[in-house]
Amino acid sequence: MVNNALKAPLLRLSALERVADPVEQATAVLSKYPLCDRCLGRLFAGLGRGLSNAERGRALKLSILMRIHAAALAGQAPGYAKEVLTNMGQTAEGLYEQLFGSRPERRACYICNDKLDEFLESTPEKVARAVREWGGTTFLVGASVDPEVVQREEKLKAEFKLALGESIKSEIKREVGKRAQALGLRVDFARPDVVVLVRFPSGDAEPQPRRLMISGVYRKLRRDLSLSPREPSLNPLTSRLLEMTQSSRVGIKGLVRDERGVRALGLGIPVTFLLGGSRVRSAPPEGTMIESEGASLEVKGDAAAAADEDLARRVRVYRCVIYAEGASPAEVKLAAESLKGREARQKVMGRTVSGVVREAACNIVGDLVECLISLDEKLYVMELVSGRGSEPSLSGLLGKEATCVEADLLGVIGLR
Repeated sequence: MVNNALKAPLLRLSALERVADPVEQATAVLSKYPLCDRCLGRLFAGLGRGLSNAERGRALKLSILMRIHAAALAGQAPGYAKEVLTNMGQTAEGLYEQLFGSRPERRACYICNDKLDEFLESTPEKVARAVREWGGTTFLVGASVDPEVVQREEKLKAEFKLALGESIKSEIKREVGKRAQALGLRVDFARPDVVVLVRFPSGDAEPQPRRLMISGVYRKLRRDLSLSPREPSLNPLTSRLLEMTQSSRVGIKGLVRDERGVRALGLGIPVTFLLGGSRVRSAPPEGTMIESEGASLEVKGDAAAAADEDLARRVRVYRCVIYAEGASPAEVKLAAESLKGREARQKVMGRTVSGVVREAACNIVGDLVECLISLDEKLYVMELVSGRGSEPSLSGLLGKEATCVEADLLGVIGLR
C-alpha cells in the first residue's frame, strides 16, 4: 500500500502507466546537457525525501557512473557513455580517463552556468547584513532569477517531460533563507521586518523593509494646520514621525480630511501612519504622546481598527458657533435643530456626496448659537451651515446667510 505522504507526486503522474526510472531519465538529460549536481537534482526534487538537490543530483550521477562502469567491465559500454560522463563534470573525471585515456572537456552547467553553488554560499551573509542594517530581526527572502536561466530550465523539463522538479527560484528562496537563519535571523512568513530580494546570478540583495505602522488618535490645537492624506509630509507632526522613525516616506489610513480653520479636539481622529523605509522597526509604546507645533498623536493600538472602519459607518461630531445676519438666535436654533435626521447632498470640490445629519442640539449664547452637530463622515459641516453646494442647509432653511464663526471637531466615531 502506498503511504499517503507519497500519493501527491504520484497523482501528478497519473497519466503515465508507471513512474519513470529517475536514473534513466537523468541519463537521457545528461546525454544532451551538462548539469551541476544541484541543477540535476532539482529536476527530481519530488523524489528522495530529506535530500538536498545537490545530494540528489550527486546520487543520480553516481548511479549512472556505476551503471556505465559495470557495462564497460562487461565489454558493453553504452554509446552515450562519453557524452554523459563529460556532462557529469568532476564526478566522472576518473572513469572518463580510465575508459577514454584523456581528461574530459570542461563544460559549464547548462542551466546556472556553474554559478548557483557560489551564489548560495555568498548571498545569505548579504541578506543578514541587509536585515540588520535596517534594524530588523525577522526576514523573508524573495528571489528574482534571470529570465534566460528560467527559460533554459523550463525548456529542459518540457523536453524530457519531467514532472517532479522544482524551480530554481524556489530553491534559491529556501536555501538562502535557511542559511540566513543559521546566521541568527528569524524567518516570518506573515509580517517580516524586512523582505530581501536576491537576484540570480548577479548576487545583489535588495532590502525591502516592511512599512512601520503607528496607530493612534490625531488632534490639533491650531486652526492654521492641516494634515492632508495626499501631502502628509507637509504637516509638522508627520515631519516629526519621519524624523523619529528614520523613515523616507509616509502615508495615512483613516483620515478623510483635516479641515483648515477647524481644531481637532476631544476624541480626535483615529488614524494609522504608514512609514516607509523606516530604520526603526517597532512602534512607540501604547499611550506615547507625539507632539509637534500644535499637532499631536496619542499612540493607541485599538485605533487601527477604527482607522480601517468603513467610511459609511463613521460620524463626525462638531462644535459649531453660528451667526445669521437678520435672524434671531431662537430662529437659528430652531432651524439648526430641524436638520436632525435629514439626508443632505453636497457638491464639494467637483464631486457629489450624500449623508445623514445624525444629531443637532443647540444653545443660545448671547447673539450666537452654539450647536453640537454630528453628521456622516462624507459630509462637510461648513457647507451644511453656509449652504454652499449643500441641500438642505441652515442658510436655506432660514432664508438668510448663516456663518459658522468657529468650529471644532470633537471626534470621529463609529456608528453603534
